[in-house]
Amino acid sequence: AGFIYGMDSDRVGVAEKTWEVVKQYPPSTIPIFSQLTPLPGTPQYRKLREERRLVEGHWKNYRPYAAAFQPMHMSPEELQSEVRTSWKLAYAPESIFQRMHQMRNRPFFERVIVFAANLCMRGVFFPQMNLRSWIQLFWRNRRSFWELFFHSRKLTKRTHVNTFRGSKSRISMETETPPS
Repeated sequence: AGFIYGMDSDRVGVAEKTWEVVKQYPPSTIPIFSQLTPLPGTPQYRKLREERRLVEGHWKNYRPYAAAFQPMHMSPEELQSEVRTSWKLAYAPESIFQRMHQMRNRPFFERVIVFAANLCMRGVFFPQMNLRSWIQLFWRNRRSFWELFFHSRKLTKRTHVNTFRGSKSRISMETETPPS
């Protein structure tokens, strides 16, 4: 799910409000946060240029996650801070653990994919540039590892397999004629 900050109605604190909503999404949701980027040739670009809120020359001095315009109710730095806060909230070890805990009854392979996706998406905004940073990332997420590989494995409900097998055997028993 993607969330764009910097709309004219956004104010400081939008990250926390958005996070309260995102926490209610299914745990397999991978949130992505960014700031509004008025691309040349779009109505948004023309509007911001007419309002003199566009940072001219932004494309020549491009900086990732930097605002290319003046938001209506916050500074460009505050907008950048809101985006950073959202990434921190969504991909904090405790947040990843909560998602993994909520998925403990899902099939193991599905949990592995969601866990890997969480770590990879975290790396979009907070890249792991060396071996030490990867080790730190794994250490900080050790509770999620434990949940994924040890605790939840015991609690996985395989009803989708057992129901199929059970219904097949029930059907075959019902269709068989009893011995006379």
